[in-house]
Formats: sequence, C-alpha cells, structure tokens
Amino acid sequence: YLVVASELQKVEVCSKMVPLVEKYAPSKSWHVETFTTMLSIAGNECPDVVWQMLITLIGQPESSDFRASAVAKLYDACMEDTKQIGLVKASIWVLGEFANYITTPNHPEGKDLSEEDVLDLLERIRKLHNVTKEVKAMVLNSYLKLATRFQSPESQQRIKSLVSVYKSSMTLELQARSVEYLNILDDQFNQEREEWLATMPVPTDEQLAARKIKFQNADGPESDDDEDDDYSDEEDESDSDDSDAPKKQKKVKAQESGDLLDLNDILGGGSSPQPSQPAPANAQMDLLADVFGSSSIGTSAPAAAPQQGSNDLLDMLGPGPSTAQGTSSNMDDLLGSMSASSPSFPPLNVYNQNGISVVFTFTAANNETVALATYSNANQSPVTGFQFEAAVPKYVQMKINPPSGSTLAPGSSNVTQSIRLINSQKGVKPLLMKVKLSYTLNGANKTEQLTVNNFPQGL
Repeated sequence: YLVVASELQKVEVCSKMVPLVEKYAPSKSWHVETFTTMLSIAGNECPDVVWQMLITLIGQPESSDFRASAVAKLYDACMEDTKQIGLVKASIWVLGEFANYITTPNHPEGKDLSEEDVLDLLERIRKLHNVTKEVKAMVLNSYLKLATRFQSPESQQRIKSLVSVYKSSMTLELQARSVEYLNILDDQFNQEREEWLATMPVPTDEQLAARKIKFQNADGPESDDDEDDDYSDEEDESDSDDSDAPKKQKKVKAQESGDLLDLNDILGGGSSPQPSQPAPANAQMDLLADVFGSSSIGTSAPAAAPQQGSNDLLDMLGPGPSTAQGTSSNMDDLLGSMSASSPSFPPLNVYNQNGISVVFTFTAANNETVALATYSNANQSPVTGFQFEAAVPKYVQMKINPPSGSTLAPGSSNVTQSIRLINSQKGVKPLLMKVKLSYTLNGANKTEQLTVNNFPQGL
C-alpha cells in the first residue's frame, strides 16, 4: 500500500505501522526486513524512530545470525535510491559499524563487493546536492569507524583523504570533527584506535521496554530527567519549597529566553515581513511576539504523551471502513480509510506573486500536521534555484523534507515539498510560520519574506 499511497497518507501509514510491527513481529529478522522495506519506499515520510530502531535491531547480539544479510540489503537499497533520507541515515550508520560483513569474501550472497565500493557509496551520499549537515557528520563518523574495519593500505589512505575534506569547512561542527578524526587516525594511536572505535553497544529489548515504560509514565516536566538535574542543586541547598520556587522560575525564564527563535536572524533579516493575509492587530500581537522572539513568553507546555493503542489490531489501525470517498484499495478498508477519518482543511494560498504561487494542503492527527507545499509557475519562462525556507515559534517543532526539485517549469505545478509540524500548544496557540522564498526568474534573483498567520482553524 505504501507504494501507491499519496505522500500525505504515507506519513500516517508509517506512524501507525511502527507499533504494529513491533507488537506483532514473528521474529527479529522479519522486524528488520519490514523496517528496511518501509524506509526503502517511504524513507522521507517515516518517523525517525523507524531508522533508529532499525540500527538498534541490527546491532543487537541476537541479530548476529542475519546481520550480514541485513547490512547487504541496506547497501543494495541505498545504491538504488539515495532520495529516502531515513534509508540513507540507517545505511550510513550500519555501514560504518558492519561494512566488513559484506565485503569480499564475507558477502552473504557471495557477491564481489570491495572496500572501495562501500567508500564510493558513502562519498556519493556526502556529495548529494540536498544533503544536510547532520548526514555529512554521520558520513564522517562512518569513515572513522571504517578505518578499523577495512585493512587494505589503499582504503586506509583514502579514508584519511576523505576525512580531511572538511578540515577547512566553514561549518564549525564539520571542521572540528575532521580535525579531531585526523588526529585519531595518526599512527601514534594505532594501538588505542581499535578500542576507541569498537562497535557501539546498543540497548537490549529489555532496556528498550524499560525506557518505553518510563516515557509512558512521565506525566509532565517534573518527571523529566534533564529538568530534575537542572534543579538538583537548588533543591539540596534548602528544604523550603517556597525558597526554591523563585530560583526555579528564574532559571526557567533564563533558559527560555536563550532558546527563543529570532526568525529575522534565521532568515537573513531584510525588509519587514508581509503577512499572507491581514489579521486584527489585537488578535495577533501576542502570537507574533512568540515568532519574533519576545522575552515575555511564558513556559510552554510539554507535548502530550502518546496514548497506548488498543490491543485489537484493527483498533490500532484506525476506525472501520468509512463511506467517505477515497481510494478504493482494499488496504484503505483495512486501515480504516485514514484519509476520510482525518478532518479536512481548506488549502492555504501562502504566496502568489510574479506568476509564482505556493499552496499548502493539510492533513492532521492529534497535534501533528503535515503540510504539502505545491509550487506553481504561471510564467512562460522557467524558474530556477527555487528554495523554500521557514522558521516557526519555539512551541512548534518542524521538519522540512527535501523538495522534489528546484526548477519550476513554465505553466506547471511539478514541484512539491512536505513539511511536518507539531504544535505542542494546540488549542492554546495557533500555528505560525515565517517564510523566505528565493528563486531566479528571467535572470533576476528574487527574495521574498512573509509571515503565515492564517492557518486553518483546528491545526
């Protein structure tokens, strides 16, 4: 069903499949294979927990019998498609830890796969036009790990050369990693390197179950370990709750003030933003204060903990078959016609100038919203270098997936981009977004900024 599902449906299907696969997996190998298939088909729509759980399962000692086969399947899947970001991340980590399981003569299917082939794939990923800083850092980690997995002098020399690529990078994180890793690869650390770069231990099934129970029992900020650590010193200094309260309140405000988003700085400043639709000043004043980093923001409530699903398989997948119009697939009936069970929202025209339009269509579940942005070009000339950037208030979490392209053909709507938003204060504060659009039309570079403050009610 994931193959034929729309991008918006894939998000909901993948989210609902995760607990089902975990609960009903007949074996660990089936669990690994299912998650690999999900990432191969919908790696951009799967929640991060899928690839994170996959690498955990592959790294567990119980997976030693089929580990080589799992690594080989990830390698083959990534060779075919590097556009699925979840698949790419899982492959990078697994190859860094276990690439020696699939190189000649260890390949489970007897294929001729050299150390150079593995390094070529990682280098291909690193050079992708839409690769993020996070992925580049993961590739550097894999290079370092492979320095102890690969033994040929040619591979050792090439790894040093690849690690040094970011030695002069303008990104401080990548530059620091490159310099530190080159020091680790120095000959003086030959004996210590094996121990330093040993296979990373992963949590067992029992540890994972204990963590899940801990998170499910967390009722609020008081149960958060990090916050308990933050306040432990003040609590030890005095037995009086009243005397601790001002200190805690002051510390919370200081942390929040430092974490506030200054969206003008994020998007490069420039002219004052223009709202996509005028709104009453009184109604939007406090809300826009959040967006532009006012220090008067109060403590934002934590996101609600996910509820445990029903023990019944169909209940966990959603309500029964719906009479609403939708796809006629039998899988729709099994999954409860998810598109019909979710509330519908009108499309939002975010931008419409210079013959270019940006339209959001929405699907939502609980406090999570997925906006599918469609970019259209009504001009007779193509639009090149089209780039969509966005920033949101601190109470909103946002993940922007890579666009389907950066060129808008004349008279077409051929480019889309998925944006996942989680509003931790849904019902209290609405979604807000500041957008920056950059593109080239008829040889002229254009940059537009606007504030989107008219999302449909209920998001």
